[in-house]
Amino acid sequence: MKRRNLTPDEREEKLVEATRRLLAGEISEGDVLRILRRDVLGLNQNDYAELVASADARYPIWKATRATFLSR
Repeated sequence: MKRRNLTPDEREEKLVEATRRLLAGEISEGDVLRILRRDVLGLNQNDYAELVASADARYPIWKATRATFLSR
């Protein structure tokens, strides 16, 4: 089933509601990540994994750059 695209306001409402439910103990952190991935970002698991992996691959570069900047 194809999901409809949400408006920015609808995406924000999804995030706010998921955060409220997490803080109330109604859902887990994993549930929040699933809501973020599927409902807010509209990504399947493979696309989300690629997104996270590419961000993770950039982390050592960011860490080295930050260390160099902070040592000045």
